[in-house]
Order: sequence, then structure tokens, then C-alpha cells
Amino acid sequence: MRILALPPESGAVDSLLVDANATGGAGFAAMIRKYVNPRLARYSDVTAGTTCLTLSGATALDVLRSAGAGADAVEAVSAGTAFTHHVTSLAGADVRIVRVPDLGDRLTVDLHTTAEHGAALREALIAAGATHADDAEWHR
Repeated sequence: MRILALPPESGAVDSLLVDANATGGAGFAAMIRKYVNPRLARYSDVTAGTTCLTLSGATALDVLRSAGAGADAVEAVSAGTAFTHHVTSLAGADVRIVRVPDLGDRLTVDLHTTAEHGAALREALIAAGATHADDAEWHR
């Protein structure tokens, strides 16, 4: 599970994005419903309306550039440490690029966008040189 601070333009954090797998997400949501008063801290489950794609390998940043990701976003994620994130426009949608340490030293980024733009984002990445891997390949 990851918790990303989402600062507005003022620079002060005003919201958080929790990124979790299905098992962890269900447990986290149950804990939030049990212990967080929604009148004091508003929250919402955005699972159904979002999707996350992972791009990994030495050419990941080149693929992002070729797909049309903003240079400022690619540079911020490239120069940053684990969990550095930046929003850019890609494949007609806002995409949050998050540098993740999931595969050790291998450069890996997660791409968060709306569920409705997930397929277009996947196709744009493949057209830019990414290879679509199935679940078996990911777990290998």
C-alpha cells in the first residue's frame, strides 16, 4: 500500500491518495470506515473510477516521452526518489506518474488515470514502444 500526498498549487497538502492492491485496499477501507469520522476527515473510494498501469525497464522514461508525456513530469520522476509523483497529460487524460521501488533497481513507474482512459493510455504506451505483459510475466 502507498499513500501519496496530493498538494494543490499552494504547496500545502490537502488530500491523500491511497494506492493499494485489492486485498490491502479492502482492509484499509474497512479500517477507515471504522475509525475515521467522515465529518472530520472526508474520504471517498475511487477504485471503480480509476486504473493503474505499470511501466518498467530501462526504456520506461523514453516510452513516456515518445507517448507524449510532459517533459517536466518525466524529468521530475526521473530525478526523484521512490514515490516521487507528477501529473501530466497523456493519451487525452490526466495521468499521475509515480516512481515506485517495486522491482529494486529496475526503473518502474505506475501510471494512475481514470478507468475510462485506461485503454487509450495502454494503447498509447504500446504505440510508443512498450510491450504488454500478461499476469504470468509480471509475477515472474
